[in-house]
Amino acid sequence: MKKSLFGLLLLVGSVFGSTNISDIDVFRLHSIKPFENVSDFKSDRTFFNPYIERLRVRNNHTNVILEENEILEEKLPEIEGYINSIFNEIDLPDYLSKGFIRSQIWAESRDYSNAVGNDGERGLMQLSFGAWNQVEKEEDFYEMAFDPKKNIDVGIKYDLWVNDYLEKWHSDWNNQSPSEKRKLLVAGYNIGVGRLKELEWNMEEIPARTKLYLSWIEENLERFNF
Repeated sequence: MKKSLFGLLLLVGSVFGSTNISDIDVFRLHSIKPFENVSDFKSDRTFFNPYIERLRVRNNHTNVILEENEILEEKLPEIEGYINSIFNEIDLPDYLSKGFIRSQIWAESRDYSNAVGNDGERGLMQLSFGAWNQVEKEEDFYEMAFDPKKNIDVGIKYDLWVNDYLEKWHSDWNNQSPSEKRKLLVAGYNIGVGRLKELEWNMEEIPARTKLYLSWIEENLERFNF
């Protein structure tokens, strides 16, 4: 994979002019942060959305383009309105603020309501079939997961389910700070509460990908505060 990609870049360089490897930005669906060099463009398919169809090279920058039937629609400016509406109907712990939910949506889908994840997760909050059915008993996942308001509604319900699970099974939950509780919840949402429990709630042991996901949310709490 690395060799074939490097060959592609050399070919592109011959067409567009010299290509400096350090100037190449490769973006993934779940990250707007560029890889620093081509060697970071791993062949492990778990890094990539299955609907990635090709690499488009433009102005010496390589970007992943998602093109399968225009799976991603335009970003929704109504997201904060949906969150406000849902918050008027339910009570959440203080550490699960509107800004947190907004940041979580951005980290999950970059605000694309038709985003599809590596394992079939759908919508703004990238809900799996299992997570959806854990908390939603009336609306069908395959019919409603791309509906932006319903997806946020179910995503928040799943956040609360994860929170309840942690309250029940984390023996030191009540001694955690609000920030620590939020981080544990984020980790449970991302890798599954069962996996987090297997790790004995040790945040140092969570996968690097989950740590990166957590950093996206924490770094943008103020940005998305409303």
